[in-house]
Amino acid sequence: MKPVIVAIGYNRYRSLKRLLDSLNRAYYEDEVTLIISIDFGGEQEVTDLAREFQWNHGNKIVRTFSENQGLRNHIIQCMDYSMEYGAAVIFEDDIVPSPYFYDYVKQALDQYVSDKRIFALALYSQIWNGYRNKAFHPLRNGTDAYLTQCECSWGECFIGEQWREFRKWYDDNKENLQHRDDVPPQIFEWTNSWAKYVGYYIVANDLYFVVPYDSFSTNFHDEGTHTAVNTSVYQVPLMYGRKTYNFTTFEEMIKYDAFFESIDLKKQIEEKYKKKVCIDCYGNHIGYGDADLLLSTVHLSYKILESYGLEMAQPELNYIYKIQGDELFLYDMHEKAKNPFMVESPKPNKYLIMTKLLNRWIYNKQKNFSISKYLEEREMKQIAIYGMGDVGQRLYDELENSPIEVKYVIDRRAKQIISAVRIIDVDDIFESVDAVIVTAVYDFEEIKQALRLKLKCPIVSLEEIIYGVTNNMGG
Repeated sequence: MKPVIVAIGYNRYRSLKRLLDSLNRAYYEDEVTLIISIDFGGEQEVTDLAREFQWNHGNKIVRTFSENQGLRNHIIQCMDYSMEYGAAVIFEDDIVPSPYFYDYVKQALDQYVSDKRIFALALYSQIWNGYRNKAFHPLRNGTDAYLTQCECSWGECFIGEQWREFRKWYDDNKENLQHRDDVPPQIFEWTNSWAKYVGYYIVANDLYFVVPYDSFSTNFHDEGTHTAVNTSVYQVPLMYGRKTYNFTTFEEMIKYDAFFESIDLKKQIEEKYKKKVCIDCYGNHIGYGDADLLLSTVHLSYKILESYGLEMAQPELNYIYKIQGDELFLYDMHEKAKNPFMVESPKPNKYLIMTKLLNRWIYNKQKNFSISKYLEEREMKQIAIYGMGDVGQRLYDELENSPIEVKYVIDRRAKQIISAVRIIDVDDIFESVDAVIVTAVYDFEEIKQALRLKLKCPIVSLEEIIYGVTNNMGG
């Protein structure tokens, strides 16, 4: 198999030139086809660069469009080349590969291409859990790669047959994606993102990326569609040498789920207790599914079966080595109990919170900052509102003639309220929505915990929405 290389550009001349030059400097045993795909609507000099670039290692194809595809659609179409060529190595223009990335890809494909549990090969090796802003150090077992269900989008090789199955799923689900407890909640809110759908797909189908311990790409994260400023925080050390890689079988590989949590530790605890376990060492879960036991750093009101510290850099090792402490807890999710480590913080003044919130809301209206646009960008197009007091009524009024559909309102006084929108009691059955917006911001955490038991979608505070609108619009 000789994977095609696809370089993706739009309006960043400097970034694309850096990528193309680095691809030309890379090592290839044979001739390799390079496709440069440029979306419509960017600078003409980007298209000129693609056409004038001299590719020294085989056939070069320049693909352009007569109308703008948008980031997600453009990249997905580029990945479709994997079906034509058997596999496709994809680089967005702010990525730079190691000179030896192609040699690694060919060896990894030889090992894993026929394993239907492998969705794709990652080239970028994460050293940071961006969901929680904490370092990530995967366990090593002497091999050169591990498995993860974290979406990998900063240099990757897609396998044609696996991509074909994803494409069928994507066409059926792109307009109706539902939040899952086993996918990080931040992913659901990504906008214009192809990686969002890949993340959901691999979790739903129990698939994995093969990830090298030593990275074969790095990310400059240049200013563009997804970021307002350049940053070097996603730079990682590059593998800068050629060798024969040590791969092992799927069963023997270290494995992590979409939350950067250890699947091997999950299985170890399940074997010990003969019960279903959820691992949440980073504290990023907002729901725990039907887990019987939960290993988490979050303080919850459940019976604590085991307790450990968090002194070791790899969170799972604190449990394995039985590090003493009270920062990591194994809970019995079927037995409520007082948690001695929970310290209740005094709540801030309720009226001060609401005064500041309403002041910010008025500011947004004066600046023509739109709540509906903010929600639409986050694909929260069908929502429910929790609380139909004065604030809830104002939110409904603002959204009434917008693209956002308020499907229903949840309120404990449902039988006493007359409204144009359907109002249901907290004990009723909740219809599926993209998100629930809680207007009772003072009691948000308690309400959120209760709603988690009945809904799988994001549950957000109106306070988060109002201030998010301001920040999103640069206010």
